[in-house]
Amino acid sequence: MIFLQSCANRGNPSGGIIDELPPVILKMTPDNYTVNFNANEIVIVFDEYVKLKNLQQQLIISPPMNAQPEILPMGTASKKLTVRLNDSLLPETTYALSFGESIIDNNEGNPYPFFKYVFSTGTFIDSLKVSGIAINSKNREPKSIIAVMLYEVDSTFNDSIVYQKKPKYVSQTTDSTSSFLIENVKSGTYKLIALEEESRDYTYQQGKDYIGFVEKEINLPTEESFVINLFKEDLDFKPKKAKQMTNNKLVFGFEGPEKDMNITLVSEVDSSFRSRITRDQKTDSLYYWFRSSTPYDSLQFVTTNLAVKDSSTVKLREIKRDSLILSSRPQSSINFNEKLIITANLPLTKVDKTLINLVDQDTLPVSFQYDIDSLANEVIFDFEKKPSSNYVFKAFPGAFTDFFDAVNDTLSFKLRTKSVDDYGNLRINLKNATYPLIVQLVDRSGEIKRSSYVTQVGPIDFQFLNPGQYFLELIKDANKNGIYDSGRFLEQRKGEHISHFPDALDIRAGWDEIIEFTLD
Repeated sequence: MIFLQSCANRGNPSGGIIDELPPVILKMTPDNYTVNFNANEIVIVFDEYVKLKNLQQQLIISPPMNAQPEILPMGTASKKLTVRLNDSLLPETTYALSFGESIIDNNEGNPYPFFKYVFSTGTFIDSLKVSGIAINSKNREPKSIIAVMLYEVDSTFNDSIVYQKKPKYVSQTTDSTSSFLIENVKSGTYKLIALEEESRDYTYQQGKDYIGFVEKEINLPTEESFVINLFKEDLDFKPKKAKQMTNNKLVFGFEGPEKDMNITLVSEVDSSFRSRITRDQKTDSLYYWFRSSTPYDSLQFVTTNLAVKDSSTVKLREIKRDSLILSSRPQSSINFNEKLIITANLPLTKVDKTLINLVDQDTLPVSFQYDIDSLANEVIFDFEKKPSSNYVFKAFPGAFTDFFDAVNDTLSFKLRTKSVDDYGNLRINLKNATYPLIVQLVDRSGEIKRSSYVTQVGPIDFQFLNPGQYFLELIKDANKNGIYDSGRFLEQRKGEHISHFPDALDIRAGWDEIIEFTLD
């Protein structure tokens, strides 16, 4: 006995075999695929306790119901799943409630995979389907669920219906794939539209949601598979109320495109009145600067942008104006292909080159050129830069004059360049490309680090890249204007196509990277 006791092992019970099986449905009332459906409640009985997980994200009801059904249990476990219908059902219509993987067992969280409950208020179950892929081409990979919708083309259909009413049928992509499948559809003519939306209410909100569509109407049944590219529309132009910022500075905020925006003063002013407009670099705003020997109680303006016209009156009061402050970018380190940009908090009107001195580390003068961007209120300096060198940019008083005739104090900015071996280079060889193209290198957040406009076949080189990870984007410039153009749903115009190189590009110091990108 002593011998046996000394050989015994201490331990804890194993707890048995882990349950890896999903719950099993024992009974459904009414039965799945019931026709002539007229119940107010659906009850599904399982062989074990279940609960709901991420139901709001996973449940798809097609056609959508105006009043969402009440689904139990919520927050607790039960052997019964109950769906209480709170909306009147359409006649002669097939409904599908797709639960995804939201039904899980209570113990181990095993999901009942992709359960779908189907019923018809008519005498048969509709069985047609529409499939394809829906892609937000702005994203390198799927970031969120995309709703794919069918609108029935009948006497009530118009293009603006997507702003106001829910679709006839709906499905969605998943987080991991761009494919979609809309099932249990009846024969007919439809408009196929996709939305990546914030509210998930299946109605389009311009400026918030991404939208995509198939141009032609779809006649079911069909064996065709469809590709939908989503884009975010530019907002329609909408001026905001003009406000006074300082004594001689007004701000005109707006939504939408600024390109054709004009601010016209309609008040009568004397001959000494002068004005200048600059753009805020961070917000959608234009600044209206003015000076005059005559004080005014208010000023009246008319703001126009193509067909939009707005009148505003700004009552003026005494608000102290800021003093002139100049800043530079980049600071400290400058790339070989970068330019030195001087910005000001007040509009600049004059640059005196004779009062600006640029020298290298040997105090030898360096030749430079400059341009003034009046709208951005920037002075852009360009000069030849040598590797591993130091430069000093000095502006003496009077080098910069602002709109109110104030001048700068003495300014001094120190800049340095790295060695050639501190950078990496990238060469891109394209196949099957259609020109012109906008070629962009972006970081993980999507910020553009380098860009090149390419009009003909040949290697594309990005030199002197800071080491790090980059992503390659190609924009097909269909209208040849040098910028990305979004689409317009009401005009049935799609956004310009964006292609993404599938892999991240790791640029290393002292290395030349060469890649080949074959476009579809």
